Amino acid sequence: MDELYRQALNELAAAGWKIEFHTQPQLLPFEFLSRYPWIPAGYRAFAEAVKRAVSPDETVWLLTVNDFAGTTDSAFVWNEWELQSLEAAGNDVAWQQSIQQFWSNHLPVLTSVTSGYGYFALERKTLAVVAGEAPEFETTSLVAPSFLEALKLLAKTTA
Repeated sequence: MDELYRQALNELAAAGWKIEFHTQPQLLPFEFLSRYPWIPAGYRAFAEAVKRAVSPDETVWLLTVNDFAGTTDSAFVWNEWELQSLEAAGNDVAWQQSIQQFWSNHLPVLTSVTSGYGYFALERKTLAVVAGEAPEFETTSLVAPSFLEALKLLAKTTA
């Protein structure tokens, strides 16, 4: 992970976030990389190096290799909002396909349960970070032009 990401994580830690690192980077699961081959190198290095990154009140967390590998004790899986949307779609195949296409083009990078269910995701087309929330998870708004900028914004808004 490069120095800019380390600096952004230091800023998050200074704002009260709990940050833990793996002693050695952990590789993202093959199935995950098969679905998201377009992951930016900076985010991949972050996700493989960071073990845990949680807000001071523990209602917001950044998703890491542990989430994508299913090795956390979180009540929410990394693709929780996709699964909930698919459940809402019921037997509507066209709606299900639309949801799956959306999530193949939006990689969740943060989960929030602060005031309802929400997330940040990397958008494939622009690599910008967008936000979405319940009940319309597939409706997004721009947060930051990059994951690094989103980390900096989180540090400023948490402090």
